[in-house]
Amino acid sequence: MRKRELVHFHALLDRIRWFVGEREGLSDDAHERYDELDVAPTAVYRSKQAHEDAVVTLTESLADAVDTDTVETGITDAEAVTTPTDETDGHGDDDPREDRHAHDDRPASAHSD
Repeated sequence: MRKRELVHFHALLDRIRWFVGEREGLSDDAHERYDELDVAPTAVYRSKQAHEDAVVTLTESLADAVDTDTVETGITDAEAVTTPTDETDGHGDDDPREDRHAHDDRPASAHSD
């Protein structure tokens, strides 16, 4: 992976860190190992290896935070994902694709699809 791509990935992980922290209310020490590295995604002057170490450490701490959340709530990833039932197509009642010819005054035989 090129340094530019790694820095971009680091920035994306940092945003995920912020989102998970806001959503889950994580303590300040949840990412202590990452914070000790003192490599921000915006520190483009830092070496590629420094960003790689930061990405690996941040990924591990995010995984630990999410895993801890699963233990606390008792909800697994499979249970957290909702899937459409056989009765619906998963798009809801207001899906414009449901009745796309509802406002078309042409006879049904005139529709091309």
